[in-house]
Amino acid sequence: MARKKRDPQREAPVEKLVLTYEVRDEDIRRFHDYHLWRHTRRAPAALFVIAIAGTASALMFAGEAPPLSTALYSGVFPILAFLWVFWYSKRKMVRIARETGALGPQTLEFTKRGLFQRRANGAESRRPWEHPVRIIERGEQVFVYLNPVQALIIPRSAFASPEELERFRAALEHWSA
Repeated sequence: MARKKRDPQREAPVEKLVLTYEVRDEDIRRFHDYHLWRHTRRAPAALFVIAIAGTASALMFAGEAPPLSTALYSGVFPILAFLWVFWYSKRKMVRIARETGALGPQTLEFTKRGLFQRRANGAESRRPWEHPVRIIERGEQVFVYLNPVQALIIPRSAFASPEELERFRAALEHWSA
């Protein structure tokens, strides 16, 4: 992706944006579902395994296969693949979010120099704008991708109005360009 050149003549819409909000388990789960299907290969891979297992079980039922292998291919493997990708990884993401302070009250401060984040556990971090951000609005969440694998999850309720969300988008696109 080509990096946009910053136009020195164009002024930033605002000097600083501060958002205070709370991330809930449900916000993490919704992000997981979106990210799993749009940005990883896990979900398609799991569906591929389930399809192969289903095809193998159909072939085994048509021929003479030992009962154990038929049971494994027709039931156990597809169920395990489904549980791993769609249930366990979602629970794991929520657990990691809880452990790292990504759940609960969050404060984000955006400026032309970068992002300052204060998490629920008191951890603070600063990061400069290294890549153009990508902002995805999905249902009740706004995902701000800082790079291809890392995003901030912001509930839409953190913005007082749709106009404030647009100012936020314009400022981030300007600063990270």
